[in-house]
Amino acid sequence: MFFNYGETFGTGAIKTLSADTSYDITFTFYKNAVATGTGELNLVTPHDDTIAPNVNGMVVDHNATSANFKLWSDEAGVIYYIFIRENDFIGLPNESLIMSGNDPRVVRSGQLNVTADQRVNVSLTELNITQGTWMLYFVSKDSAGNVSSRQGAGFLNYD
Repeated sequence: MFFNYGETFGTGAIKTLSADTSYDITFTFYKNAVATGTGELNLVTPHDDTIAPNVNGMVVDHNATSANFKLWSDEAGVIYYIFIRENDFIGLPNESLIMSGNDPRVVRSGQLNVTADQRVNVSLTELNITQGTWMLYFVSKDSAGNVSSRQGAGFLNYD
C-alpha cells in the first residue's frame, strides 16, 4: 500500500482482512519523492461472533391482574418475550414466534434493548390471570444476529 503525501494526495485501502488476524503495517512517508519518515501500525481484526447469547429470567411476583419478571442476557442486544397461558399451546412456542409475538394466543409480547448482564423488569398489568400455568418465554439476539435458545419463567395459578 502506498500513500503519497505532498502536492498531490493519493489514497490507499486495506481490503479483505480476515477475522482473528494480526497485521503489522509499516508506513513510509514521502515528500517530493524523498522519504521523510516511517511509522508502524499493528492492526488486530475482531473475531467473528458466532456464539449465541445466554438469556435468563425469573418471576418476581404475580396476582390476578399483573405479573412481574426480571430478565437478563450475557451479551448486549435485544430480549424478545411473549406471555402466554401454556394450555393454549400444543408444544412450546419457537424462537420465531417469540421474536414476532404475532399469534392470537399471545397475551402480551415485547422487546427490550439491553446491555450485557443488565437486569431489566418486565411488568405486565391489566391481565386476567385465570387458572392454569402462565409462562413468559424469551430469547436474546446479539448485535451479530445470534439468537439464544428459548427460555421461560412462569407460575401456576390455582384460582
